[in-house]
Amino acid sequence: MPVDAGDVIYVKFPTTNAGDLAHPALVLCAYNEAGTVLLSVAYGSSKKVCASGHTPYEMVINTPKYIRLAGLREPTRFDLSVRATVELAKASKIGSLNLQDPAIFNKLRTAVLASEYLLSGEGVV
Repeated sequence: MPVDAGDVIYVKFPTTNAGDLAHPALVLCAYNEAGTVLLSVAYGSSKKVCASGHTPYEMVINTPKYIRLAGLREPTRFDLSVRATVELAKASKIGSLNLQDPAIFNKLRTAVLASEYLLSGEGVV
């Protein structure tokens, strides 16, 4: 199962306080390390979804067409400030974002840039 940036997977997302919880996740990049394919992913949740996103570092999928293409069942927000590295072997690809659509691409680009700024420690978005 090839997986690339923009794909949506279902995986047990590692957390620090509640154990690993099964959630959708947005693939930010895939790479090989010592023969194991690893994915850098952003946390997804269908709770507290706001059409515009609560923060600039959220990517919200909320239209029926894009929910279906992403393999989701309901509107979902991906928080690009909450990331993890997971093994491809422990993930299931469920869909993809249409990165050819300028609106989707620009929303994702904005969220990535905002999260990079936040995670760099240079300031609060």
